[in-house]
Amino acid sequence: MTAPTTIDTIRTDHYLVPLPVPLEDSMHGKMTHFEVVTATVTDSDGASGTGYTYTCGINGGAVADTLRREMAPHILGRDPGLIEAIWKDLWWHCHYGGRGGPTVLALSALDMALWDMQGRVLGRGVVELLGGQAVPVPAYDSFGVVDPVADGDALRGSVEQGFGAIKIKIGVGDLTWDLTNVAAVRAIIGPDVRLMVDYNQSLSAPEAIRRIEALARFDLAWV
Repeated sequence: MTAPTTIDTIRTDHYLVPLPVPLEDSMHGKMTHFEVVTATVTDSDGASGTGYTYTCGINGGAVADTLRREMAPHILGRDPGLIEAIWKDLWWHCHYGGRGGPTVLALSALDMALWDMQGRVLGRGVVELLGGQAVPVPAYDSFGVVDPVADGDALRGSVEQGFGAIKIKIGVGDLTWDLTNVAAVRAIIGPDVRLMVDYNQSLSAPEAIRRIEALARFDLAWV
């Protein structure tokens, strides 16, 4: 009788990825690097899968520690195919430490790794295992806070590469700054490229309403 397949090892890695150009937004300030935390799960038959999560440069160590110290030992020896059961078990196992932040980011990477391994074992895409279908989706290029003069070539380059939509970060100044910045970006990319803006949770509800109403003239796809 063949022994059941079990989770044999879980490897966690924590990377600091420097950004070629620092990014800035209205909540986090300037970001010089991102952190990527990976989880690689290997089963007793030698199959493996990898999942990941990331941060904007802060708290990645806590995510990696949560994976390595709290989650991995709790599921070693489990059936790797019981993905939803493992998720629920780890959710309650860690919930006293908080239902957000490092706990959720770590659980996301581990959950992704288990689905990745399942897809590789079965030779199917994870989208199919989850009941979906692989179809093309529109993509947008994402910028931090932009200087329309200094970043004009980069914005034009995105359009030339074929991006039909662009997102920028705003909100580091007052409403006048927002309007001036968005107007300049709209002039650079033209009327046919979809434009989105991101305030990164920096506004109160009344102030968000005031600014969104003022920005309506620029035909934004979303805020």
